[in-house]
Amino acid sequence: MSKADEKRREPNFKGAASIIRSKIMKAKEDGSKIQGELSDAWSKVEGCGVNKKAAKDALKLHNMSSEGQQEYLRSLYAMMGEFNIALEVDLVDQAEGEGEEGVVPFPTREREASESALLN
Repeated sequence: MSKADEKRREPNFKGAASIIRSKIMKAKEDGSKIQGELSDAWSKVEGCGVNKKAAKDALKLHNMSSEGQQEYLRSLYAMMGEFNIALEVDLVDQAEGEGEEGVVPFPTREREASESALLN
């Protein structure tokens, strides 16, 4: 059978409809259910007093490789400085002892020892 003959093959509307009903419509229903569950969970995150976008960004960072996290965080922190973006500390933060002179430190941790670090 030539390629031209394959393209002229008679359409199988009954088969296509069957696939749509059994696979596509079911997947859309399942997807809608999952989207609803996700939406409910993110609403609960917001109910904890956490900004949803920030929580989603934190999840993306959590799912990155360690190297990806470090590159992203270094760039983000530096760009925040370039745009003069900083957390504004209010009297409640100061009363709770958040940092010195109203500055909340950016979280840091010691680098884990790795082969590449040992070679340097």
